[in-house]
Amino acid sequence: MADATERVAGDPRGRIPFYRALLASVLSVLLACGGLAYLWTMRNLYPGVAVARVPTAEEAPGAPLRTGPRRRVRVIQPASNIACAAERRFDLWAQVLHWQRLGESMGFRMEVGGLERVPQGPGAVDALIVPWVLCLDPAERRALDRFAAAGGGIILAGGAGLSEAPPEPFQFESHFVVPAGRTAPTSALDPGRRLELPLDSPARTSEDGTPMLWWSRWKLRPTSAKGGPWQPAATLSAKGARRAWFGFPASHAAPGSEAELDRVRSLALQWVAGDTVVAVAPWPEGKRFAWVVALDVQGPEAQIGSALAALSEQGLRATVFAYADAAGRGARLRKALAGVAELGSRGDRRTRFLGGTRIHQRQKLREGRERLGALHPRPVRGLRVPQESFDALTLHESVLSGYGYVLGAPDFDRAFPRWVSAEGRRIALVSRAGTGDRRDGPGAAPATDVHRDLARMAELSGLFVMTPSREHLATASGRSQLARLVAEARAGGAWQATAGEAVAWARARSRLALTSVSAGGLEVANRGTSPARDVVLELYGPSLAPSQQILPTLAPDSAVRVSLPAKGVAIAPKQAITEAAAR
Repeated sequence: MADATERVAGDPRGRIPFYRALLASVLSVLLACGGLAYLWTMRNLYPGVAVARVPTAEEAPGAPLRTGPRRRVRVIQPASNIACAAERRFDLWAQVLHWQRLGESMGFRMEVGGLERVPQGPGAVDALIVPWVLCLDPAERRALDRFAAAGGGIILAGGAGLSEAPPEPFQFESHFVVPAGRTAPTSALDPGRRLELPLDSPARTSEDGTPMLWWSRWKLRPTSAKGGPWQPAATLSAKGARRAWFGFPASHAAPGSEAELDRVRSLALQWVAGDTVVAVAPWPEGKRFAWVVALDVQGPEAQIGSALAALSEQGLRATVFAYADAAGRGARLRKALAGVAELGSRGDRRTRFLGGTRIHQRQKLREGRERLGALHPRPVRGLRVPQESFDALTLHESVLSGYGYVLGAPDFDRAFPRWVSAEGRRIALVSRAGTGDRRDGPGAAPATDVHRDLARMAELSGLFVMTPSREHLATASGRSQLARLVAEARAGGAWQATAGEAVAWARARSRLALTSVSAGGLEVANRGTSPARDVVLELYGPSLAPSQQILPTLAPDSAVRVSLPAKGVAIAPKQAITEAAAR
């Protein structure tokens, strides 16, 4: 027995069969995985294979809703482009798969194929997607032109656009994009929303077409190679054909921006495929952008009175923020504050909210609201913390103290109110995305900067919050500059409102729900507790310029049906409207 044990222990051949079995098992698993991967790749990439599946709401939350014919869309890869991207073939096919899955999620009949034999006539392809465009030869460009001339839609996406050879990527100091006003694809975004791309995105610009997305600096300012005017990151054809061009790859997005960029691409795909895109206009009566004037009350009473008079002369409905001790100042100031359009609180000038205890913050917040509320016929709903120094506890106690919104520091991710929740209630954060200067406005920033920022918010369809200098408004030059700003804003289609009115509108808009009811029809429902007035629907058909349809006042928990002259209707994603508060 001892000899047998010694022979087995000392002979290495006694363990070889075990290792051979283990190695054979590993190889079998690898071969099986390789076979499955091959079959999956052939199913998704082999030309002519059409697959379509509509996911459930749980699988694809926020996907655009649509009715109408089932569109046929082909993702193509021209031969010249495949040869040009030989070293980055994995990236190329990743873009193909991204667009294919996006189309499948919307119920399109997706297929992958070439550009040589695109079906024409009944049952033909409605749209072509050309992802990761690096090179197209003249014959391929002519084929795309013929397809567009016959009524087909085209989406181009990639780093270089249409060129004979791939040029070097166009470099920017940042990789942010913002909507260039209102277009069919960007109607899924909040006004003035800024989205981030990875730093390695091969950003490119386009010199023709109607802008859809702008490149932006980190402060929502325009950017270009030389710091000049706005440069488009995505465009729509200005020649009438349904074309959309993205200056960055389809799958490139920074964390937090993927879903919103996919909404933009989804609506772009539906629009080029022939659907009519429907969205709720960002502001009442279809106004282009919103403008809020916020004035702080401190300093000599005569100076404050002159500033309020200057705003009144221009017919501006300003939001005036005062400290709680204003209730104990002179009768002249108290009378002036009683006549402003909206009165807000700055709390206590001796209170530092950031880092304060819960009891202390709640006491000062309620005290400011109650004392100022005695001066004005309407309840005090707005808060502007001194030096904008507050934390999450301040927001929580503001909700419990009855405030409806907080005017905060510059937030360059969104020029639109957003919400946070506490104790089952919501409070709006209104960022000052006008400029990066905390004291922006006439006299506090160069006049050219203020005018430029006003025009920039008009381009973004966002909310421009101006906090003018009291000292400057009391002078003749300050009043003259204010008059020019007012004239420009009104000529540019501004909706001038108080901060509270802007928040109330954004809240009512977030409660609107659009639902497809039939081909060419939809239902607009008000799920809020207040009436929704001056609501306008934007309809994006073949033309780049949207048509508008004014809706009647919607009472709480009511709905109205709208008939549209279109066979296919695509609705801007529900989440982009009703779940804006969660972001």
